Amino acid sequence: MMCYETWNERKQVTEKLEKARKEADQAIEKAQSARPERRPEAPSSPAVESEETAA
Repeated sequence: MMCYETWNERKQVTEKLEKARKEADQAIEKAQSARPERRPEAPSSPAVESEETAA
């Protein structure tokens, strides 16, 4: 059985990570709404071209 202190520390870390993830998601949404023309698939297109040239 895990001691209470270790469990409590893990719980606090998990809560902080969840809070940070929510803040990051909000920042991403805000940035995307400010610049809607940017698409997440755009950076992957050069990788596709490099695969074609490698063949």
